[in-house]
Amino acid sequence: MNYMKIKEWINVSIRMKLLIAHMMTIIFPVCIIFMILMGVWGILRIGNPVQHRDWVTLLPSFINSTVIDLSNFYLRKDLLEAKPSLDHMRHHLVLLEAEGIDFIVTKDGKIVYETGKKKNRLNQVYEYGNVTEILEWSNDKYRFVYHSPYNGWGVVGTGTIPFLAKDEGDESTEKYIMEAVIGLVLMGALIVIFWFGYYVSKRMSDSILDQLENLQAAARSIKQGDLDFTLEYVENDELGQTCAVFDDMRNQLKANIVERNIQEEQRKQLLAGISHDLATPLTSIKGFSSGILDGIAKTPEKQRHYVKMIQSMALTMENLVETLRSYSKLDMGEVTLNCYVVEINEYFHDFVNEKGPMYEERHLPIRFHGSPEPIYVSIDSIQFGRVITNILENSIKYNRENLQNFIDVMLSMSTMRNTVIIDIADHGYGVADSDLNKIFTVFYRGDKSRTAVASGSGIGLAVVKQIVHALNGSVQALKTLGGGLTIRIELPIQNKGDN
Repeated sequence: MNYMKIKEWINVSIRMKLLIAHMMTIIFPVCIIFMILMGVWGILRIGNPVQHRDWVTLLPSFINSTVIDLSNFYLRKDLLEAKPSLDHMRHHLVLLEAEGIDFIVTKDGKIVYETGKKKNRLNQVYEYGNVTEILEWSNDKYRFVYHSPYNGWGVVGTGTIPFLAKDEGDESTEKYIMEAVIGLVLMGALIVIFWFGYYVSKRMSDSILDQLENLQAAARSIKQGDLDFTLEYVENDELGQTCAVFDDMRNQLKANIVERNIQEEQRKQLLAGISHDLATPLTSIKGFSSGILDGIAKTPEKQRHYVKMIQSMALTMENLVETLRSYSKLDMGEVTLNCYVVEINEYFHDFVNEKGPMYEERHLPIRFHGSPEPIYVSIDSIQFGRVITNILENSIKYNRENLQNFIDVMLSMSTMRNTVIIDIADHGYGVADSDLNKIFTVFYRGDKSRTAVASGSGIGLAVVKQIVHALNGSVQALKTLGGGLTIRIELPIQNKGDN
């Protein structure tokens, strides 16, 4: 239960905490003072002041005046009742007598109660019995006369100032003890009030300052380039939420730096790949052109061969530059896709009928395994055809030598993700497990020597990734069962009439 209360306090907003703290610093002292006053009031109102006379004489200027005021009020109230009770009036008379005031009470002109002392003075006062109501309270005397006009009751009282208890002698040890007790109670109340205010203020300041210090330490770490830390916070108030947002910013900065480093590494690899792939055909062009100029190619047939090789290298460079340009446009989002909904089974049937014979001549027959039900996707037919072509060209490049290979194109649906799964699996050399996530990187080649430039630019699968992502799909590389590489493409399924 205490843990839940602490947790609820932690989840309270700072604004509410401050409001509660300020209210408690007001309410708590007021409650302490109220309880002390109620204790004194109980002693004076309920207790017998005659038995507790030392309490009354501790603060005569305040307590005595309060007792007299209240007793006068209640005594007058009793006299106004239809049938006043002498016993009930006597309760108030005892309080006034304890202050040194003498009384007589009359009923229809007859004395029914008197204090037994100073009768002569009371008799003189009683001579003014025709007076309905008198209250005199000056520096040297007190006189109270009240005759009820309804029931024949009357009260006459007189006393001297100061209002000290009757027959009070020297101050007793009990009075000194009471004074000490009251002093200790008041001092204890002040200490409790001070401690409570200090505790509430410190609790509030700690809950705020601790999180601010954590924020400052985190900001200094980020300033120094250190993002490998966790910002600790326990409270769920405004500062706790600020710490959470700050920590999210730190994680985002860290992720951005990691991404930037990856992009920087890819940029370096791209530049290295471009320089390598351009240097190789340029070296060949220089060699063949020098052979012609230096007279090495003396016969027309050899010269023609050298010129064809120069032309072939120039075409290789042209294809490389064009592929790089296409990749760059896709990467920067400058390629506009003209998408429309097609039935994917029909699309692959048309593709295999059109391109199948050509790939079969290149020892890569295509076996298509369609789905039993129609599946509709939104694609750009030209760009998606480029995706399939790049995957098939990659399979040809890594086909097993002197073996009749084939490629399987299989379609299936994922009802959980509402996507169509397109698996294009070859049975060639495949890729190492550690390189499966790298084959979509620009200029990645399974051939680590990077010498066969003419057989591929190393950009084809990177273009595949760019186009598939532009179609709101995903692509990944898997190992084919029995050896080879499978490229899996997932595209969202569309309704037939969508466009």
